[in-house]
Amino acid sequence: CDLGSGARPFGQAAIARHGPASPQTYHIFMSHVHWDHIMGLPFFTPAYIPGNRLRIYGGHRELEAALRRQMDPPSFPVPFSYFKADIEFFHLVPGSRHEINGMTVTTLRQRHGGDSYGYRFEQDGRTVVYSTDSEHTLADPADTKRFVEFFGGADLAIFDGMYSLADAI
Repeated sequence: CDLGSGARPFGQAAIARHGPASPQTYHIFMSHVHWDHIMGLPFFTPAYIPGNRLRIYGGHRELEAALRRQMDPPSFPVPFSYFKADIEFFHLVPGSRHEINGMTVTTLRQRHGGDSYGYRFEQDGRTVVYSTDSEHTLADPADTKRFVEFFGGADLAIFDGMYSLADAI
């Protein structure tokens, strides 16, 4: 989930585990396109290895443009075209369920500048929810209810709130 600075060590660990000659598929789910969530892509070594596949999913229609733009001059010295992996982008309709690689993935639009999307991953009776940069206010009971339902019954919740609840309300 996301391509912040952690993408670099994750990519290195994946190559150490599988080797550079063993093609891998990476399913990457983007919460939003703010700099701190996309800046790791240019340092994600698997993207430079022929035969690898990157499948990048997100609720923002401008996801591909944002990831390409960050590598345009003068922002970065290596252009997007240097990637040798097969890279595809998929727009996930917010609020919909999607079957991806044997897993059910549900997206939820979250309140954040430019919007953020949370993900609910379900497979084999287990559920993981990933929600980052989400600003909950509790001002709207219907909005609160949809978050309670989204997180409900999760085995693991990975949550990063942009502000404390006290700051948000």
